[in-house]
Amino acid sequence: MAAAAAAVAAAQGRARRLIENGLREQGAVSPEQAAPVPQPNRLRRVALDRLLRQGVVVQGGEDRYWLDEARLAQVEIARRKTAIRVLIVLPLVIAVAIAVGVAVATLASMSGHVH
Repeated sequence: MAAAAAAVAAAQGRARRLIENGLREQGAVSPEQAAPVPQPNRLRRVALDRLLRQGVVVQGGEDRYWLDEARLAQVEIARRKTAIRVLIVLPLVIAVAIAVGVAVATLASMSGHVH
């Protein structure tokens, strides 16, 4: 299950980068330069919807979009902060779970009741 979730997350990241890089390569970094985004699959549509909600990609006309580089930089900083928090908190949660497990096992063995 975790492997499947990781694969989906990786595919979503690729779809997001494909859209961002595609707009950048077309020079679509301002409302005046808005360009179409190819959307041949569901994953890219989901990625585009998320980028639009975040304000990273802005609709500049019917089926035309542009990449807001300043907003992208802000979102990337927030992503990094979230990743750092996870990398700090996750080991702490694991350590607490191990400590609780050891304490419960120790108490159980001391009382003579092993479950």
